[in-house]
Amino acid sequence: MSEMNCTAFTVQWENIHLKDRAEKGAFTFQVTLHKNGNIVFVYKNIPAKITDIEDAHHPVKIGISDAYVVDKNIFFVRKKTIYEYHRVQFTKNDVQNSTIIFLLALPTCSTLKDCASCLESNIGFECVWCPSTERCSDGVDRSRQEWLAKECHLANQTKKDECSASERRMPSSTVEPPYDLPPQAPALEVRQEQEEQGSGSYFAVAFGVLLSVLVLSFVVWAVYAYFNPHSSSGQFLIRYRPNQWQWRRGEARYMAATIHM
Repeated sequence: MSEMNCTAFTVQWENIHLKDRAEKGAFTFQVTLHKNGNIVFVYKNIPAKITDIEDAHHPVKIGISDAYVVDKNIFFVRKKTIYEYHRVQFTKNDVQNSTIIFLLALPTCSTLKDCASCLESNIGFECVWCPSTERCSDGVDRSRQEWLAKECHLANQTKKDECSASERRMPSSTVEPPYDLPPQAPALEVRQEQEEQGSGSYFAVAFGVLLSVLVLSFVVWAVYAYFNPHSSSGQFLIRYRPNQWQWRRGEARYMAATIHM
C-alpha cells in the first residue's frame, strides 16, 4: 500500500510473512520519504527478533545507502556499474515493535544552486563549482559520470572571486532538499547522445551480420566444391589446396646433379 501527497510519499507493507517461516507471524511496517529529504521508518508489528532471521541466502540490511552509476560501452556492449559512496546503517536490535527510526537530512553540495553560495558554504564538505555543468559538488554524488565527462575534476572554481559577475549579483539560493535528483541535461543534448550511441550500435550489428554472411557463404562454397570435384569450384579447390602451397624461403637453393666419369 502506498500514499503520496505534495510533501511526502509513504509505502506500507502489511501482513508480510517470512518465507518458510510463516509460524513466526505477520510483519507490518512502513517508510515515508519527505520532500525535504527526511526519511522515517515505522515498525508497527515485528513478531520475531531480526537477529533470529537467517540471512545466509539474503543478507539483512537495515538503513540506507547512496550510489552513482557509470554507464559505458565495452566491446559494443552497454554496461552499467553501481558504485556505493555513502551508507547509514543500524543494528538489528534497533528494529522492534512500535519503533520509529527518523533520519534527518543534512545539506550537501548538490543543494547549492549558484557559484557564490556553493563556494561560501560551510556544511562539512569541500564544495567546488563546475562552470561547464553549472553544478556544485564535492565530486562524489549521483552525477559523478557527468562530472568526469565534463572534466569538472580538472576545471572547477574554488574561490568566490572566480565566479562570474552575473553569478555574483545573484542572491544566494535557499538550501533545498539534499536528496533531490540533479538537474537534467537539455533534451536536445540527450537526443544527440542517444543518436550517437544508436548509430554505433547499428554499425556494430551491420558489421556482425555482414561478417556472418561472408563466413557462411565460404563454408557453403567449400562444402559444394569438396563433394563436386569435377565442377569449376572443385577444380579450383584441388588446384589451390593447402598442401600445394609453397612458400619462398630466404636460404640458398641447391640443385642435385649426377656426374659420370
